[in-house]
Formats: sequence, C-alpha cells, structure tokens
Amino acid sequence: MWMDHDEFMPLVKKVWDQNSGGCPMYQLCCKLRKLKQELKLFNMAHFSNISDRVKDAKNEMDKAQQALHTAHENPILCMRERDAVHKYASTVRAEESFFKQKARIQWLSLGDQNTSYFHKSVNGRQNKRMEQDCFVETHLEPVQ
Repeated sequence: MWMDHDEFMPLVKKVWDQNSGGCPMYQLCCKLRKLKQELKLFNMAHFSNISDRVKDAKNEMDKAQQALHTAHENPILCMRERDAVHKYASTVRAEESFFKQKARIQWLSLGDQNTSYFHKSVNGRQNKRMEQDCFVETHLEPVQ
C-alpha cells in the first residue's frame, strides 16, 4: 500500500540520509525511530479512514462524470473527470490492499490454532475450487 504511493520512497530516503552521531548501532536505532514517526504521519495523511476516502472519491468521480455528460466537449471537465477516475482507482487499490493485509494478519493469528475460522476458510477454498472446476467442465466445448 505504501510502496505504491509516489511520496513513500523519497520520505524514507530523506529520513535515512539524516546523520546522527554515535556508533553505527545507535545511528540505526535513531534512524528507525525517526522513520517510525514519519511513517505514522504519512499513514495518517494519506491512508487514514480509507473507506471514507473511497466513498468521497466515488462521489467526486460521479459528479465529474455527470458534469462531463452535460457538456462533453469541455476539455477542463474531461481533465477533471480523468483525475477523479484516477483518484478513485488509486483509493480503491489502497483500500483493497488494506483489507488484504488485515485478512492476512487475522489469518496468521487464527490460522494455525485449529479454530473454526481456520476450518471454515479451508472448506470455503475447497468448495470454491470445486465450483470453478465444475464450471470449466460444463462450459468447455469439445475440440474437433
């Protein structure tokens, strides 16, 4: 999620390039502490309330597309609509990445404990594979 953002790597480089006195291990600890602070601020600025941001971006995109529909020859509205679509797509990708990470964390904490969650997810995966296999078998036509 962070790696896809344009400002992430320059932020890490800026923090990492700062000099601090002391032995190499102390310098590493100082850099990591400073990077943690900066990443918390970065996360709050760009990824907090991601579901609300997706809704806002969707509304903005809908408004831009509605305005473009009424005056489709206007180049300013075309640019606004293109930017709104890009913003919506990037926020949806960020939200999807957030939920994938959250699911992975839940899986790691509950997956190996033989819980009902673990068994339900394994059975769900098996059922999904079986459905896909049945769909492929019934929709394939013989090759002549």
